[in-house]
Amino acid sequence: MRSSAERTSGAVGLVIEALLVVAALAVFGAAALTLPPGPIRIAVVLLGLLWLPGYAITTLVFPKRVVERPARSRRLGRTDTGSRRGTLTGAQRAGLSIGLSVAVLPVFGVAIATSSIALSVPVVLAAVAGFTVLVFALGLVRRVRKREESRYVLPLAAFRRTVGAGFEGSALDIGLNVLLVLVLVVASAGFLGAVALPQDQTTFTRASLLTENDEGDLVANGYKTNLTVDESAEYVLEVVNHEDEPTTYTVVVEQQEVGENGNVVRSAEVDRYQRNIGENVTWQLRHELRPTFAGENLRYTYLIYRGEAPDDPSVDSAYRHLTLDINVSES
Repeated sequence: MRSSAERTSGAVGLVIEALLVVAALAVFGAAALTLPPGPIRIAVVLLGLLWLPGYAITTLVFPKRVVERPARSRRLGRTDTGSRRGTLTGAQRAGLSIGLSVAVLPVFGVAIATSSIALSVPVVLAAVAGFTVLVFALGLVRRVRKREESRYVLPLAAFRRTVGAGFEGSALDIGLNVLLVLVLVVASAGFLGAVALPQDQTTFTRASLLTENDEGDLVANGYKTNLTVDESAEYVLEVVNHEDEPTTYTVVVEQQEVGENGNVVRSAEVDRYQRNIGENVTWQLRHELRPTFAGENLRYTYLIYRGEAPDDPSVDSAYRHLTLDINVSES
C-alpha cells in the first residue's frame, strides 16, 4: 500500500498538472492575440495547437501510467519486465498527443466553417481552449477514479531529476549541457519559423477574378475573352483581407496591349474602385468592363493597392495584380 505522503504527492501532482495546462493555454492565447506577427508568435501558437488538444485526449483515453512489474516467460522460464496493457510510455504519449492534435484541428475548422460564426483568431482560440479544458477535466475525473499506483500523473519528479543531473559534474560538463539546450531551443524556433513562414510575411491579401455560372455560383473559369469594342462582359473581383487590420483597397483596371517581349506598349484605364474592408472580410466587386480599343495580344490588368493608387499605376508598384487575356475586334 502507498503511504499517505505518496497519496498526497499524487494529488498535488494532478493539481500542478492542471495548473500547467491552464498556464499553457493562457500563454498560447496571449501570444496569438498580443504578440506581433513573427517567428516567436508562430512558434508559441504552433506548440499550443500541436500539443494541448492531443495531450488532453491522451489523459482521457489512457488514464493509467506504465507500471513495471515482473512477467515470467512461459517458454523460456526467465523473468522479464513488462507493462500492463492499455498504458503508454512517455515517448508514446508525447507522439500520440501531436498526432491527435493534428487529427482534431481540421474538425474545428470544418465545424466553424459550417456554422454562422465567422472564422477568426479569437474564435479558433476559444474552440481549442474550450475543447482542451473540457477533455482534460474529463481525463482528470477518470484518473482520480483509478488506483493510486496505476494513475497517470505528469512525471514532474523524473523531469526534475533529469534536469538536476545536467547540472552535476565539472564546470565544463555543465557548460556543455547548457550550450546543448540553447542550441536545441534555437534550432527548434528556427524550424518552426521556417515551417510557419514559407514567405516573409504572416499577413496577406488574397485576390481572385471570378465569373458567375448558370447555377449562380462564383467560379474561376468561363471568362468571356472574345469581345468587340461595343460589347461588355461581367466579372467578379474577390478581395479577402488577411492583414490583421481594416484596410482600404484601391483597384485600378487597365486594358493593355502587350508586345512580343512581354512589355506593355499601350494601356488605357478602364475603371477604378475603392473600398475599406474589415479584418478577415471578403469584398466581392461585381462589375462590367467594356474595351476601349481593338487588337490582339490584349489583356485586362487589375492593379490592387493598399491605400491610394499612384498617378502612374503599374504592375511593379501594385501590391497585388491579376491579368486576363482578351481579344477585341471592331464592331
